[in-house]
Amino acid sequence: MAAKIYRRLIGAVVFLIAAGAHGAAAAPVRPRGAGPADPFADFGPLTGTAITLDVINTVIVIYYIWRIWSRREERAAG
Repeated sequence: MAAKIYRRLIGAVVFLIAAGAHGAAAAPVRPRGAGPADPFADFGPLTGTAITLDVINTVIVIYYIWRIWSRREERAAG
């Protein structure tokens, strides 16, 4: 029983090593859904608007996280 488990573990390790060597040799592939490196190719003349909305959204999220962290909790009566 133990020999069977060891054979499967060794097979899995060999498979992972072979898969890692194959992945390192392959050309880097961009993740699916990644746009071009130039944001103007995606948004065109509205790139400034998209960046502005992204900054506003980030500020709002940071504000709410700060409110949650700075909230004072009442002590439980007991």
